[in-house]
Amino acid sequence: MHGRTALRLCILNHTTRAEGVERVLEFLETAEPRRPTRDYERHEQLPTAVPLFARLDPLEAKAFAALSTERGVPAGEAVVSQWDTSRDFYVIEQGIVDVVFDDELVATLRSGDYFGEIAALEWGARFARSRIATVVARRDARFRVLEPAALEQLLDEFQRLESEIRHTAHRRMRETL
Repeated sequence: MHGRTALRLCILNHTTRAEGVERVLEFLETAEPRRPTRDYERHEQLPTAVPLFARLDPLEAKAFAALSTERGVPAGEAVVSQWDTSRDFYVIEQGIVDVVFDDELVATLRSGDYFGEIAALEWGARFARSRIATVVARRDARFRVLEPAALEQLLDEFQRLESEIRHTAHRRMRETL
């Protein structure tokens, strides 16, 4: 009953009647959470968690800037294609890209997000994976690109980055494959 009492306190206000509270409590006890659809897209200006490359400390930011190169891609062009064996790692500096897996939109990424980590990371014995998705620029986009050796150097120097990027790679593989 403790949980129900706490919940009751959360939904009461000066105009609430007992029958309204009971209806809300009954609904909350039996309601199933809604699962978001895969094609849900947050508003472009609405922030979510601060992306990894937007929270670099000064030393990480300096190393990242020195090791990466800039690349622009016009709207509608593929940045990488599924099954491609390229290994570059991309951080979106400006723009919006769609991630497509087997002709299905699986994600939309924006400034500060990154992709290509699955193909870019070595998975042991100098083994790398091919691209598991196609990434297409929805609008003109600008990227910071790390070639494999540059990414390896950055991750060797900053273990926190390696940990977060590997975590993202594992999560994305579980969600996609």
